[in-house]
Amino acid sequence: MTTTTRLKRSEGNVLTYILIGIFLLGLLTLAVSEGPKKSAVTMQLDQTIQSLSSDLETLEASITQCTLLYPTPVDINASGTIDTTDNPNAPFPLTYHSASGYALSGVYTRIICPGVPPTPLTIPTVPSANQYLFTNQNASVLKVIGNTAVYTTNYVTSTTEGVYIEVLNLVSANTLWLEAATRINARLSACKAAVVTTGGSCTATNPCLYYWIKRPATSTIGMPEAGCTL
Repeated sequence: MTTTTRLKRSEGNVLTYILIGIFLLGLLTLAVSEGPKKSAVTMQLDQTIQSLSSDLETLEASITQCTLLYPTPVDINASGTIDTTDNPNAPFPLTYHSASGYALSGVYTRIICPGVPPTPLTIPTVPSANQYLFTNQNASVLKVIGNTAVYTTNYVTSTTEGVYIEVLNLVSANTLWLEAATRINARLSACKAAVVTTGGSCTATNPCLYYWIKRPATSTIGMPEAGCTL
């Protein structure tokens, strides 16, 4: 191989590297110019997923702690017999509202840990007897669910569905919420959660997220779901 041939080959290699460098510089410039917009949305999505997952875990931990501290079910109707009419999933807590009394469902701020049930069964003045797990004040620790202007979160104890949390988004056609709910569902075990797109306030563009604390074989919400065998 002559010196001239070597020089030409070297020049060709250098030119190739220069062209590759220009191409990579173009990609970098494109990433810099468009990246912030994409990363802002991604960061918001990641934050929503992380915060909502933490909120659900906090709710579950608080409810489970209540069952451990106060395992004796409450005789809601004061019949002398504690049965499924009182609570189909005793000793899981119920909800309480001053106007309607004890109930099997209600917004999460009305979940009440029964403690020592009073007679008659009304909310007593002694704080240690019956306490709400979450009030409007301490609900601020819940980063997503605590925003009641955007989310409605219900607690339900049901004969067929077990014990679960239902999260509804109040902003219609919220693509961020749709993606967040879908990803949270995918992260959890198949029977632990479900994204529901029909029925009530649940729609395809604004679904409801269901999160089970106790899920029996009779559950039908969100079924059939791939991989979930109750």
